[in-house]
Amino acid sequence: MIWSRRYVALLMGASSLLGVACSAGATDFVREGETYLESDEMARAAGYRLLGARCQTPASVALGTMYQCTATDERGYTWLFDLEITGSRELTVQDVAPAPGTRWNDG
Repeated sequence: MIWSRRYVALLMGASSLLGVACSAGATDFVREGETYLESDEMARAAGYRLLGARCQTPASVALGTMYQCTATDERGYTWLFDLEITGSRELTVQDVAPAPGTRWNDG
């Protein structure tokens, strides 16, 4: 579980700017959340590459709106991410936790 605490500490506050020329819609935030979680930048911060990221559609694109994403690391552990819309074209990871039922096999 030490690894998971380190992971959470590294990822909290990670943020991304959307690559969209005009104001972003809910679909843009879904796409950007998924792309960002699978990015090289996130892999460097976490120490593991994340794969298969899937984000829920945010209820709105208003500042402060939270939405959730999931992704699986290279070792097969699934993580839940709480993302917040922090700008008209910006999102920030506010929390990350292992998915319910995760069994650690760091043997």
